[in-house]
This record gives sequence, C-alpha cells and structure tokens, in this order.
Amino acid sequence: MTSFVTVIIPALNEELHIGNCLKALQNQTYPKDKYEVIVVDNGSEDNTVDEIQKYGVTLLYESQPSAYCARNRAIINSSSDLIAFIDADCIAEPQWLENFVIALEKSDALIAGGMIIYDVLKNTFANRLLVERNQPEQRRIFVCQHYAVAGGNMIVRRSAFNQYGLFKSAAYSSDIEFSQRLAQVGIYPLFVDNAIVHHQCDLSNWDYLWRSYHTKKSQVLHNRQSQNWGSFIRALGKIPWQPGLRFFRQSSSTRLLIIHWAEWSYRWLERWFAYAGHVEGHWVAVVHQPRGFEGYSPPSSSSDEISNDS
Repeated sequence: MTSFVTVIIPALNEELHIGNCLKALQNQTYPKDKYEVIVVDNGSEDNTVDEIQKYGVTLLYESQPSAYCARNRAIINSSSDLIAFIDADCIAEPQWLENFVIALEKSDALIAGGMIIYDVLKNTFANRLLVERNQPEQRRIFVCQHYAVAGGNMIVRRSAFNQYGLFKSAAYSSDIEFSQRLAQVGIYPLFVDNAIVHHQCDLSNWDYLWRSYHTKKSQVLHNRQSQNWGSFIRALGKIPWQPGLRFFRQSSSTRLLIIHWAEWSYRWLERWFAYAGHVEGHWVAVVHQPRGFEGYSPPSSSSDEISNDS
C-alpha cells in the first residue's frame, strides 16, 4: 500500500533556491496523488513567497525565527503518517521520495536519513571545507554511528513526533537533537543511501564561520542539563592551538604557498569560531536559562494565520 507523504520545506530568503527545489519535487517518481508539499515562510524579506506561489504548493507562515519552528508549524497543520523534510537549497533526485518510503515501509524504523551530496556553486574556502567534511561515507557515519540525521534530508513517522515531541525551537541543531533524542530511548535511525538530495553550496566565507560558531553553541545548549562549572572550565581548555600544517608541505611554489597559507588561515579561524561558540554555550548553560531549547509552543498571534495556495 502506498503511503501518503507530506514534504516540508522551511524557507527564509530563498528566492534563488526555492524554485529549483520545488521543480525537483514536481518531478518525483512517487505517485503525484500520494504526496503534498508544504513550504513554510519564516519571515523572508526577498521574493521567496512570490516564487513559492508559482508552484501551487501549500504555503504557511511562521514568525518565530527558526527553521525548526517552521517545520513544526507544517507538522501541526498536516495529517499524513509519513513526513519528509528537505531544505530550500537542496535538489532532490527523481527517486528520492520513492526510495525513502520503500526503505521505511520495509522496516520498523520511525526515522530515516538520506544521502546529501554537496555541490559547490561558489568556490570559496567555506564551501570546499563544507564538502570535505561531508563526504558520502561521513554521512553514513553521522546517521548510523552518531544517530545524527540532518533535517535537509529526513523522513519521520508522525507517531515519533506524537510520542516524543516536536523539534525544539532553537535556531541550530534541533534536527540532530531530535534524532539523538529518539536514539536515547532505543529508536535508531535508518540510513537510506539512495534517497539522495544535492545541497547547493554557495556560502560566503563569513557565513560558514558564523554557522560554525552557532552550531557549536547550540550543540552544547541542547545538552545543557549536563553542564556545570567544571564543564565550562574544561571547555576553556580546548583551545585550538595546533592547526594542521599539511598545506605547507604540499606547497611547491611561492604562489601555492600563498594560496595554502590563506586556506590554512581560514581553517584555523574556523576552528576558533567553533571554539568560541563551544565556550559561550557552556557559559550560557551554567549562568543563564537559554530560550529555544525547550519544547516548541506555537504562537497564536494573527501574524501566523495559515494561508493555503494549493
């Protein structure tokens, strides 16, 4: 029996990406009458909404600034048993949804993650580093060994959300927190290597540094119950003093030396941004009561009224 699936996409200022994402979802091999697409605008200030409305999908609005709040908004306003997630800057291969559903229905898994292939659109230090750290085998390890399923390529049975709660409303890492929350009670994710999406890598170098900082901070805060002054002091001691020197060993000319020096410097800077986020996360966890790391509570303001453009 072919299950009905809701595909959810959070979007914030994605006018350059959302069209390609939605075109790919229109061309899925999965029966067209067996899935719906919901896009949740998270406060875009560009032409994202205009682009979305060209494709006849359901459009919702979420005012809380978090992709996870946006995903939760769509979960609450849908009813299908299977819920798939993809990011606005990802392009699904034609059999993406079909392969996801087949794999999930052959197993008793409640959650599965697929393969994410990183396609470089801008040749920046940031995007090269992003690709290097997300090779296919690494994605398998993330899901199968660390139980870390990325929200950009995920499918979940609704019963998992009903029983274990929605995504937390933090701005970063709540997808990983959710899949690891399930793993803590013995519900482990399935890895579906033929459910493939292509992430469009067009980050600036600054974007990636800032993302590293916030991701590390959020990872700590998601586990804030285990943080104390001792963990804060230990975090301070993890200073990234020793960057790798392999770039210099590979330099065969002055020009290459300059290029490698620049890339090496960026990598080391990225480690310092991650370190700063790690330390601040421990500090905030010990001293403050951070918001957004508890369960999601949807706002009831009129600005969040639902609009269907299907």
